[in-house]
Amino acid sequence: MATCSAITPPPSRRRRPRRLHAAVLLAVLLLCDGSAPLLAADELVIYAGRSDRLLQPLIDAFALESGTSVVLQSGQAADLLDKLQRPGADGNADIFISNDAGQMQAGDELQLFAVLPEELLTALPGRFRAASNTWCAVALRLRVLAFNRQFRQDHPLTSVFDLRRPEVKGQVALVGGNNESVVAGMTTYLQLLGEEDFSAWLRQLRANTGNETFSKHTYIVKALAQGQKGVGLVNHFDFYQHLQEYPQDPLEIVIPDQGENGKGAAWNVAGIALTRRATQREKALAFIRFVLSAKGQEVFTAGALEYPLLPAAKSAAVLPPLNTLKLADVPMEQVGKLRQHTLQLLRNAGLP
Repeated sequence: MATCSAITPPPSRRRRPRRLHAAVLLAVLLLCDGSAPLLAADELVIYAGRSDRLLQPLIDAFALESGTSVVLQSGQAADLLDKLQRPGADGNADIFISNDAGQMQAGDELQLFAVLPEELLTALPGRFRAASNTWCAVALRLRVLAFNRQFRQDHPLTSVFDLRRPEVKGQVALVGGNNESVVAGMTTYLQLLGEEDFSAWLRQLRANTGNETFSKHTYIVKALAQGQKGVGLVNHFDFYQHLQEYPQDPLEIVIPDQGENGKGAAWNVAGIALTRRATQREKALAFIRFVLSAKGQEVFTAGALEYPLLPAAKSAAVLPPLNTLKLADVPMEQVGKLRQHTLQLLRNAGLP
């Protein structure tokens, strides 16, 4: 079985430097060092499989409004779920956040989360709540087609399933299969096509990549801008964040599989849960309530250009309104439950 190899990213252009919040940096360093920071008895502890750079504005806004002291420990979501299973104080946290429905569902199945009060969830559309009410979505991202503009003019693709076409051989860019967004998207396509057709599509897709994959979606967008590839499957915010920094780049985006006969765009969510061992339950519920408010939703999604889920919350002006788009009709819990099966099918097709 042939496998894809990782491709070297195109050279980066100069970008504006970013600064980490000092308190968050300290928490991350302590977590990476394997030692737990010393916590005050009344501090709210958040484990987050999400960039501290994206979460810090939300935490600052909540702290300003509530006066609550917050300790943020960022890392890989799977590692943080393992940490939550440890006995004693080392595994204590009040809130768990992940960028991926799969990791949220994994925590649910491990019985690490508490049931959320119904009153917290009433404003959230039903498809964005776990059936168990142990976690809920707080932001949404789409899987989209990003194009080099000239390639798009020559190849007006409108569906992710068009990526199997022989005329795009060698021009398709993908991130390797262990990426959370990739696995969630592929799980959606599996549900839409059925296993036999999905596996056939994967084999054709792999052939059209030239048996190469990228390590990051941002590298794909750069390669498209530089004409090294023609079309890539990325998150919507990877495209829009790039254009914010390089607005003159020759790029186009297509929200795929729209219209009456389209299957809808694949999507994934960032989610939040109250842990079963929370020692600051009321503060944790206040934080979740804030995140699920219109203000909290807008702060949570602004940095990453994700979609808020409450109708009252405004998304970034650059994004097409979510209520005008057709989403794939696949429950977010299924995306989590079928994660391991999808990974096996990706390996079978030679996609790492």
